[in-house]
Amino acid sequence: MNERRFLYLILTLIFLVLTAMTVMIMITQTRQKTFEYLLEYEKVLNHLYHTYNEGEIDKVDIPDDISSVGLYNFYKQPLYLYGNAPKVLLDEGKNRPHFSGERNTIVLNRDLLNPFIPVLSDEAFIDGIHSNLFNRVSSKSEDEKQSMIRYVYMEITDAPVMLFRRKNNLVIVLVSALILIILLYMGNLYLRNMKYRNQIESQERLVMLGTAARTLTHEVKNPLSSIRLQTSIIKRSGCTLHDPSLKIINEEVSRLAAMTERVGDFLRHPGGIPSLLDLKNEVYQILDKRKEEIQLPDIENAPVLMVRIDPERLKSILDNLLNNALESGSEESDISLTLERNGSHAVITVSDGGAGIPRENMKRIFDPFFTTKSKGSGVGLAIVHSYTQGAGGSVNIESTPENGTRVRVSLPLEKGS
Repeated sequence: MNERRFLYLILTLIFLVLTAMTVMIMITQTRQKTFEYLLEYEKVLNHLYHTYNEGEIDKVDIPDDISSVGLYNFYKQPLYLYGNAPKVLLDEGKNRPHFSGERNTIVLNRDLLNPFIPVLSDEAFIDGIHSNLFNRVSSKSEDEKQSMIRYVYMEITDAPVMLFRRKNNLVIVLVSALILIILLYMGNLYLRNMKYRNQIESQERLVMLGTAARTLTHEVKNPLSSIRLQTSIIKRSGCTLHDPSLKIINEEVSRLAAMTERVGDFLRHPGGIPSLLDLKNEVYQILDKRKEEIQLPDIENAPVLMVRIDPERLKSILDNLLNNALESGSEESDISLTLERNGSHAVITVSDGGAGIPRENMKRIFDPFFTTKSKGSGVGLAIVHSYTQGAGGSVNIESTPENGTRVRVSLPLEKGS
């Protein structure tokens, strides 16, 4: 697991934990508020129970926020009804307050023979209470059961509680959003720091690499010149016995000289001296100096594309792309170069039908001196990437093993063109 994925996982877990804690706190507060609110109505319900037994329930002034009251006997027959209390009591199983979403009310529905069970009470103690209650009731006559209250029903308009619940729900949403924003900010800050850290490390490596490469390039040039001079002297001596060996030496010297030049190109300032160029004309001039027959489909129909870039840098970009295409094992007839306009950018596309780039190497293709070729220097694509970025552009590479490679170099067009 890379550092970025690990960061996302940690931030997600933190968000879930903090959000869950917020929800739990708000739910606890809502329940506490609800039961504090209901405690007052338990007193009203108890008062109604006693006034009914005393025959004075009609004298009771029921609060306005109590919409329904019902007292029922052992057979669920109504003994007293107020408001919209049901004439037939159907739900006797809910012995705790519950919300009625249809009417936005709180319903208190009691079976007086099945009282609340304290959380920390002993089971034997609870069984004893139930046993005593049922023993006392079982001794009652049918007439007494007909007139004796067993079930009570009360429905309360829960506007204060509902308001508190809505406020808590809003708090949950706001706190969750705030947590998410803070975590996203922290994650973004960490990723930016990680990006800057990687850039600094990369720049430090490039500085060290550049210093070493600059020293190596300088030190290699003089011995190469000496080797060339000595091979020329030997060749002019008239002895042809060593001509094959001299040819190999000269070829390798030329290869080393070309590689030092490419390393020197990479070490130069990527921006160079930008000029306003007609991209199509520049491409024709660069290709005219090469001996290969590169396919140019529809390039005649390409629009005028004016870009600002150093001419030598542009030449180096195209030369490196075409050299890579040729070294990929592709036939010349399969190598093509196209020009097109994409919004505010000019796009140069070089395609080949070579072996392609293995997927595991795609992340390192722009690293300087990284190569899988036996005779490659590993700076070609690094030069393309550096010079293109120096001109404010970008490079995109699509490659599939055995199906070739397509390199798209995007350069910003001059404003007004």
